[in-house]
Amino acid sequence: MEYALDILNVSHIIICGHSHCGACESLYKDIPEQNTFIKKWLEIAKPVKDFTLRDKLIYPNREELYRATEKNSVIFQLKNLMTYPQVKERVENETLKIHGWYYNLLDGSLLVFQKETNSFESVD
Repeated sequence: MEYALDILNVSHIIICGHSHCGACESLYKDIPEQNTFIKKWLEIAKPVKDFTLRDKLIYPNREELYRATEKNSVIFQLKNLMTYPQVKERVENETLKIHGWYYNLLDGSLLVFQKETNSFESVD
């Protein structure tokens, strides 16, 4: 991140999640104990799962729960980016824009996160 901001002077960062993400789905499955690295990596995403499950009554099936988790993961990653002082400063002084995208692997559609409405909207 530091290299991209300080050396390359990037002006846009894109967080792109996708449908049918095995990692997001794995948050809801038991991972064998011997997979300690995977379990540790999934622990980082536990807040995304917890956030998604707070509204579990609105998801009529697992597939919709997984899609919501994937999108929430993008939102959490955008928020995490803002914890980097350089990112926060550059976003605030408008020299950096961060974007959240969600790509549907089945139909090729792309949704863009809109902070103002806290929702993903299609790209026309």
